[in-house]
Amino acid sequence: MILTEIVKDNIVDLQTLPKDILDKRKELNGLSGNELKIIEREMEELESEALFEVSEDKDEKGKPKFSNKETRDAEKSRRLRDDAAYQKLIAKKDEIQDKRADIDLGIKALQDNLSAQKALAYLLGGILSSGYNHALDI
Repeated sequence: MILTEIVKDNIVDLQTLPKDILDKRKELNGLSGNELKIIEREMEELESEALFEVSEDKDEKGKPKFSNKETRDAEKSRRLRDDAAYQKLIAKKDEIQDKRADIDLGIKALQDNLSAQKALAYLLGGILSSGYNHALDI
């Protein structure tokens, strides 16, 4: 590969990688923002409803069916585990978090590439300033 081609490729990468990183960060922010907050709010509402229902349950004598916090929490968890809407929200939340993790890995890869391109630019600058202009055998 000829040195001028390496320099041109390096310049293109140095120009495009920051925008690519910014685009990925915007994508990440979009996922982390509204949809995740809405899902979490809906989950909290279902959790509150389940807790209210559990605390309102009475036995045949009219006394609270779940008299202590541990049994109320356990029953709330059981009901939420059996609630299809709640489970669907958990699946959506997990999917968003998985997408966020994938995008985050993509950002890290782009940042690593940018760092490598900066190091290459520094190296190429040194080669060019030394007057070595003919073909490199890479």
